[in-house]
Amino acid sequence: CFIFISISGCDRGLGYHTAKRLDSYGFSVIAGCLDVNSENVKNLQRESSDRLQTVALDVTSKPDLDNVKNWMKENMNGGQIYC
Repeated sequence: CFIFISISGCDRGLGYHTAKRLDSYGFSVIAGCLDVNSENVKNLQRESSDRLQTVALDVTSKPDLDNVKNWMKENMNGGQIYC
């Protein structure tokens, strides 16, 4: 079984620490961030494994949500997405 865990708000705070913790447990994490170029996001990428992927995500933006959903479909090798 292959599981992606998608978390929003990974720029800082609870989302940031949850993404790091789940990555350390071996999960594949999609870390949604408002500003993927921020220093916090660069630290998150540097301190995590290659199982953690950061993506631009504003949860109030339908295009951002669609982009993340499409990214997941392309990278899940035919797996199911539950939104």
